[in-house]
Amino acid sequence: FGSPSFDPVRDFVVRIAIVFSLYAGCRNIYEPLRRERMLATKGRTSARRISGIVLDYRFVRNATIPMLIGIVLLRWIFGRDLNLLLTTIFLLINGVVLFVPQQMLQGNKDVRGMSSLDSILIGAAASFGAIPGASLMACATSVSLARGVDKKHALTWSLLLSAPAFIMISVLDFFCVFTVSVPFWSSFFTYILSGAFAYIGGYISISIIKFNDYFSTSSQFKITTCS
Repeated sequence: FGSPSFDPVRDFVVRIAIVFSLYAGCRNIYEPLRRERMLATKGRTSARRISGIVLDYRFVRNATIPMLIGIVLLRWIFGRDLNLLLTTIFLLINGVVLFVPQQMLQGNKDVRGMSSLDSILIGAAASFGAIPGASLMACATSVSLARGVDKKHALTWSLLLSAPAFIMISVLDFFCVFTVSVPFWSSFFTYILSGAFAYIGGYISISIIKFNDYFSTSSQFKITTCS
């Protein structure tokens, strides 16, 4: 549709659409954490908080901090657009990152066995999703597997971290909107289509992940309850 290669408005619309698709596709794992945050903010210590949801919440909180710091640093170092050669190199590295952990012995660690170091490493790995050609889910999932996490939890946590990561990238894209002049109204139709297809593609992708071999129909994204 004639859109330029560098269009911060289009990129911002696409990021926001992906955030909405993440929430729509993973609402059953985001909502318990949102309620847990509300309980934690109010200082409640009810029996409802004595569960794996508390541990998942702490993991996301601990992993999000290094992830957001890493996203800001990587965007500052590499910028928003890389040349074709560098993007290709990162795509190849991304493939290696996905392949190598699959050849390792698979662990069975869940959220109860996570350490602070695990959270920091997984969050730092997720930040590489800010680089064109690198995948947030590939990096976070692969590091989780390398740390002995089972595949189901590795994918679940990657999806949990995707929302704050894309929100942060959206904020950075929003500030970029004011740095360049773009023909907003002449490209309005392109923005609408880009956002719509980003939402549809994101939702379909999440649905495929949720129903692949890593998840059973009886335990999709079920948060572990501790006694």
